[in-house]
Parts: sequence; structure tokens; C-alpha cells
Amino acid sequence: EVTEFRDAGGNTVVDVTSIGIRRDPRALLKLSNTTGLNVIMGAGWYEKRFHPDDMDKRTVDDLTQEIIDDLTVGVLDTNIKSGIIGEVGIEGQPIEPNEVKSIRASARASRATGAPISFHRGGVGWEKLETIGILGEEGVDFSRVIFGHSDPIAGDMPLMLELLSHGVYIEFDLLGRLTVPMKWKAESDSFSEYYLSAGAAVVADAIPKLIEAGYEDRILLSQDVCNKIHLKNYGGTGYSFIMDKSLPYLKTAGLSESQIDLIMKDNPRRILTFSKPRS
Repeated sequence: EVTEFRDAGGNTVVDVTSIGIRRDPRALLKLSNTTGLNVIMGAGWYEKRFHPDDMDKRTVDDLTQEIIDDLTVGVLDTNIKSGIIGEVGIEGQPIEPNEVKSIRASARASRATGAPISFHRGGVGWEKLETIGILGEEGVDFSRVIFGHSDPIAGDMPLMLELLSHGVYIEFDLLGRLTVPMKWKAESDSFSEYYLSAGAAVVADAIPKLIEAGYEDRILLSQDVCNKIHLKNYGGTGYSFIMDKSLPYLKTAGLSESQIDLIMKDNPRRILTFSKPRS
């Protein structure tokens, strides 16, 4: 199904399946070779339920080195390297000590390699600023940071503008999810049926406002295809929803071709290209 994305003009897929949720470097390499698509593999740790059994005893330095090895040497014995740190799972409510270690390790690995970091949520609501604060303590380059799953806060312009003021990227990556919501909770930041369908409409309304505020170079779009039910063969919208639905709608909302290209090409290229490491 991913060839539909390729045939619509796509050329890069980012697979943020990180440590603990069954990364398969060889399968990703096979997919890339078969389809001709660039495939970028994740590193770091997802939600706390997927943390290593000894996470309580692991040090930030130890965790950092494992991420660096994945980025510079390769995953296990495959010699296949990760190209992004993430998806780093920060559930929050509250942000727990092991999540703080994961944030710090990701930040240090990013500084050492220039790799981007992609967060799974990064905390709930304004709690995301706590994550910003921890990253700042580690001296991270905020232009290397993505706050994923931002769809639930698409109706909270003050929060989005506050995050963007630090130089991070906001990623709307739940586009195309299908459920049958009974109501929409714009203030909700939990993964629920309330926004999975309505979210695409709220995101489409938010994007022109973010552009007007001057942040067109900090918007990313994606679809988070991660379960069988997200594939067209199982009733989902597959990998082509953004191409098929989101972009045509954004054009009717007034976005120019150059703005579409910025969001779909230039922004991903900029964030996914490794920067110069910091000492």
C-alpha cells in the first residue's frame, strides 16, 4: 500500500518504531529496496510500558550511548543505522523519572550526532513545556525537535504558539484516522475517539492560522499508519490520505503551491537532515 504514497509523489517514509516495539531493520531495508522509497528508522524508547526491564537502574549516559550507537554504528548486528531519535514516548500526567531520563538521553544523543528527535506527545497539554525545559537544560538545539501527535492541541492556539516560539516543529500526524465520534473535545489531549475523526478538520483549520502567525516553516504532516486497520485493505485510509484529501482541502483554504511544498518537502528535508553535532 505504501506504493500509493510513492506514486502520488512521495519519496520518504519515517518509521519511528523505536527500541522495545519490535523494530525490524532488515524488513525496512527490504521495503526500501523493493519500493525505491527512502525509509528512515527510529531510535530511543517509546512509552514506559515498553521500557527495558532494568530502566530504573539505567543511567542517562548509558541510555545516551545506546542511542548514539544506533545512529552511528547500527542496530544490533545489522549495520543498519537509525536516522531519527523517536518516537520518544512521554505520556506525562505526570512526567515520570524514567521519562525524564529518556528525554535527557535523547537530547544528549541529538547534541552528539545532530539527529532530530520526535516525541510521542511529549507530555499532556501545557506539560509539554516541562519537556521543553528539560531539553533546554541539556542544551538541545530546538530546531532538532518535533512534538508529534499535536492533533489534539490543534484547537489550542496559545499552546501551539508557545511551543513554536521555542523553535520546535509541530507535527500533525494522526490525519486520516477513522472512528465515529459522538462529540469533539477541543481541549482533550488524550488518545480517544473524540478527535480521531474530527481532528483532521481541526488541523486543517489550524494550519492557515499558524502560517499567518509566521510558522509555516515549523509544520509537519503525517498519518501514523501503525495498525492493520489503518490500511485500506482493512478499512482505513492508508498512506495516501494527505495526498488525496488534506492537501486539496488546504489549497481551497488558501494555501499556495509554494506553501504546500514547504510543508511537504522543505520542512521534512530540513528536520531530517542531520545538523552539525554540538560538543
